[in-house]
Amino acid sequence: MKLTDEQKQAVISIDGNYLVMASAGSGKTSSFVTRIAYMIQEKGVNPSEILAITFTKKASEEMKKRLSKMIGKNNAAKVPMGTFHSIAYRLLKTLDIDFSKQKIAPDWWRFQTLNDLCKEGNDKNPHGLDIGIMAGQLSSFISYQKSNMIHCDEELLIDENVGYVAGISPSLLKEAYKTYERLKEQSRQIDFDDMLLKLYDKLNNDMTFKNKLSSQYKYIMVDEFQDTSKIVIEVIKLINSRNVFVVGDFRQSIYKFINANVENILNFNEEFENVKVIELNKNFRSSGTIVKLSNEIIEKSDIEKYKFFKPSEAVHEKGEDVCFSIYENEYRQFESIANKIEELNQGGTPLKETAILVRTNAQTQLLLKKCLRKEIFHMMYPSPCLSLIERKFWIF
Repeated sequence: MKLTDEQKQAVISIDGNYLVMASAGSGKTSSFVTRIAYMIQEKGVNPSEILAITFTKKASEEMKKRLSKMIGKNNAAKVPMGTFHSIAYRLLKTLDIDFSKQKIAPDWWRFQTLNDLCKEGNDKNPHGLDIGIMAGQLSSFISYQKSNMIHCDEELLIDENVGYVAGISPSLLKEAYKTYERLKEQSRQIDFDDMLLKLYDKLNNDMTFKNKLSSQYKYIMVDEFQDTSKIVIEVIKLINSRNVFVVGDFRQSIYKFINANVENILNFNEEFENVKVIELNKNFRSSGTIVKLSNEIIEKSDIEKYKFFKPSEAVHEKGEDVCFSIYENEYRQFESIANKIEELNQGGTPLKETAILVRTNAQTQLLLKKCLRKEIFHMMYPSPCLSLIERKFWIF
């Protein structure tokens, strides 16, 4: 495939640490996959020595398909690729005997347990702490601690910007965290966040385990690095801090609500030595109008590090104007969206050319009802944060 000079630079940069700041529509996925193919075919790197980390399972599957076309299905299958949680789960399941004896806690168990903790204690609910928050809020709080490598017996990280624990006693939150962990341990279960936390602990406390992974994975590649949490960057450093290649865009960091830390990408050159920066700033996807608007929004930010990188550059012409709409409530909003889709479709626009993006899956329910009433046929894709475990593993 034909690559730009910047994309070629990303592909052929092998040894050392690299930060590829790739704006929207700049061909980062093509560069990411082509680099893996180049390393294997041109540089003779063993496929099993390249650890490729994606943000979602769907992205991983798409990359595997592309890679298979470039280097063949057998070679592509040898490249360890997946989400960070799935990779952590596989490694621990294969190499840690104690971990392999545990099972993943089902959602119903987790939320029932958390719900009981949040409620008032009584004979029927002996673990109730009457915390004053909902189960989902407590779940988010515990997840936040684990994403920052804080165990239940350590001093908790209380972030005033995290509204779900505002005004709640830290000692009460700590008691809830400890009780949840105790109940989970008694039932020999782990949760989603334990996968990374237990991998981090294992790397810190078991030098044989750490050395095995460090010698196995000579190259680490991470996609969507702006959406990684603090624990992710610490795990990477423990495995390999010499040949790390990350791709992402600080402008596209939207997952703070699931503990993504944009500082990981902004401070990458402070976390790793001799970092070389490559910028992919040509947008091949969006119109000039959209690119111009996005640049103007970023320019108004008071975060100085944003200004260290080039603005996105449109390849396409100006295009149609961007339309903004404000609604009094969600009902009016989704009613208007459904009406607009119907209007476009009747005007000749195929439904498959219309897409709706929402921040959370919960927002889709009302929208789906509107579409069903108007007989608008649709497909819904789950939130990336729901991708969990792939069963396939690779041999060391």
